[in-house]
Amino acid sequence: MVRVLRVPDQKYRDKVFQSMRENLSTLRRETGRDFPWAEMAGPLARRFAEVLGPLEAAEVPAAVRAEALRLAPGFLAEEWLFKKGRRLPAGRDVRIAGEVNVLQRVHKAPGGFLRATLVLKAGLLEQVSLSGDFFCYPLDALERLEGRLTGAPLEKAAELLEAFYAGGVEFPGVAVADWLEVLGAKGRG
Repeated sequence: MVRVLRVPDQKYRDKVFQSMRENLSTLRRETGRDFPWAEMAGPLARRFAEVLGPLEAAEVPAAVRAEALRLAPGFLAEEWLFKKGRRLPAGRDVRIAGEVNVLQRVHKAPGGFLRATLVLKAGLLEQVSLSGDFFCYPLDALERLEGRLTGAPLEKAAELLEAFYAGGVEFPGVAVADWLEVLGAKGRG
């Protein structure tokens, strides 16, 4: 699943994979064996019917199948798949399960480039990894900030950052508002 999500870099891909492993499972992992589609289709259809109501078997309309076949060569061509010039968003948000999301955000502050990779679970910053090309004092301030934010509600980020800055740490050119931006907590708290 991590491969098909087109996750842009290795660090973020690893975080998504770890979070998926902790919050999702597979039939193979739970039972130790693979299931052929024919064996799974019936139970899946019955369960979907329990949730969605009665289902009717249907074939994909011939016109839809024909259009998919007509479009496939263009969308499967390497020129389109690896097309240069498409801008990646300044952040990614991958829903893993329920209320578990892995987020990656970037922000350019006057003091440097900030990057945050987060696991957000039911509104709590379950894991926080911060990096970038900025300066901080003392040298362990960034690690201390990660520790302060880990386990906290995202809505409390502004309050925690204000208290952290009041404790004598320095991030020249990086304000509380910059951290809130990269955490996705701008306008909260």
